[in-house]
Amino acid sequence: MNNGFGIFGGLIGLGLLALAIMWLVLPVIVLPKFNELLKIQREMLKLHREMQNRSFEPLDESKPVWSEAPPTLPKLPKPVSLPRK
Repeated sequence: MNNGFGIFGGLIGLGLLALAIMWLVLPVIVLPKFNELLKIQREMLKLHREMQNRSFEPLDESKPVWSEAPPTLPKLPKPVSLPRK
């Protein structure tokens, strides 16, 4: 007896069922991570705007820029020349 579906019809049906399940489950998995990434991006943009605003503020000359002197690099020894052959 031939019911009209056959093997390929069953495979197509299983594929459509898997696609429907993925269509329902994938957003539940992906959306929380996407919202977290959007929140991080908003925070980064807010900090970027704050940095831009601070870069245009005039410096107060009475206040030192650093609380202490910037570190200096150690002096390197003079290079030694090797004898030529």
